[in-house]
Amino acid sequence: TGNAHLQARGRFDAQTQALEGQADLVAVNPADLYSTLDAAPISGTLKAATDAEQKVQFQLALQSARATTSQGLRIEAARAEGTWKAPQLEVRDLYLHALQAQLNSKLLRVNTDTQHIQGQLQAQLPGLRSELDMDGGADAGQGNLQLNVTSAEQLGQWLRRLPLGSDPLGGAKLQGNA
Repeated sequence: TGNAHLQARGRFDAQTQALEGQADLVAVNPADLYSTLDAAPISGTLKAATDAEQKVQFQLALQSARATTSQGLRIEAARAEGTWKAPQLEVRDLYLHALQAQLNSKLLRVNTDTQHIQGQLQAQLPGLRSELDMDGGADAGQGNLQLNVTSAEQLGQWLRRLPLGSDPLGGAKLQGNA
């Protein structure tokens, strides 16, 4: 819509086999992609670079423009940086503020071969706050999950607004707190 665009550029060094790239997103309207999303334009950058060992360093920074009114679920911001060298993914300083929810993690490690995940996540959404500390894989692990339901009714209303189908709660009504 309007001046929205995606611009990408890159550079490859044949001698070192190093690759660098950057994609810039400018004023893209999320509502054009999914109708229940707020129309506040999103802009930002994704940068990635590899070294001679093919280890990828990446950095993501997305931010929405200020909206005068909110007509739908809003994507506010997303930030993360990290490294990827198969099979190990390491994400640092993850911050996602979207759909009226926030997700944060200082460090998250994922081994895609063993499906082992290690890290801490904090989430806040309408009617709920949670903290998860995990260290485990497909066969074994340990963790600690703390949930604080401040308003089950507010949580249920939020779940119904998500693009998850017609009724993600199957007609159930939520009330109370825990």
